[in-house]
Amino acid sequence: MMYSYGKKEGYIMKEYNIIDSRLSGINDYFKIVDLFDHIAEYTNFNQKDVYDRIYQLINREDMLEAKSVIDAVVDSQNISKKDILIIDCETTGLSMYKDEILQLSMIDGEENVIFSALFKPNRKRVWKKAESIHHISPELVSTCIPIQDYKREIIDLMSKYKLIVGYNIRFDLRMIEHSLESEINCEYLDVMKGFAALKGEWDCYYQSYKLISLEDCMKLIGLNYKLHNSLEDCKCTLQCYEYLSKICLRKENKKVA
Repeated sequence: MMYSYGKKEGYIMKEYNIIDSRLSGINDYFKIVDLFDHIAEYTNFNQKDVYDRIYQLINREDMLEAKSVIDAVVDSQNISKKDILIIDCETTGLSMYKDEILQLSMIDGEENVIFSALFKPNRKRVWKKAESIHHISPELVSTCIPIQDYKREIIDLMSKYKLIVGYNIRFDLRMIEHSLESEINCEYLDVMKGFAALKGEWDCYYQSYKLISLEDCMKLIGLNYKLHNSLEDCKCTLQCYEYLSKICLRKENKKVA
């Protein structure tokens, strides 16, 4: 049976059919919310099955995760740039228990350098695989001070900021905590998680968006940094965070309670 839709109803059905066929991430979350709002405003809309389907889509696991990212980024806009700290570290490897931090950098939300230093590890003597990526050699840090000597300074600095931002920030925080043998209590925002939701490739097995590297993120939005130096990574992460903020703020009022 053919239906004759009014102009507004026709728009709703057209957009609904597009979205329902390729749902993915933050951008489509915004479109779904827009549709939901259109239906709420259009009192004569009588396609209950479409209404129910859109409501189901909004409350699907991937869309809820996209919404949580949007909410976190939008909430962070209430914080002054001077109260935001971006951190990154380079390490001898990926094990929190076996590996050590070789370089740690911090900048604020205005790109002022707050801290940046190289460290001599206490246990590790070689780290060939990691060295091939960040080019920090044992010789380069042989005369540096261990990170533990900076413990008070690092903890004091991090405690002054209302929000800590990073790319795969949980890894950096865990490495810092383990290296300094001290718990870091802070509010943080992971830009990697945000860009995973923005790209919108859902992993059904892990029930989360597929993560992307900072390098891929940089290419995605047209940045050019020499990555795998913690200070450059901080600057790149800040630009990625600001890009993500612009995307999320476009529709900050388009939320479903």
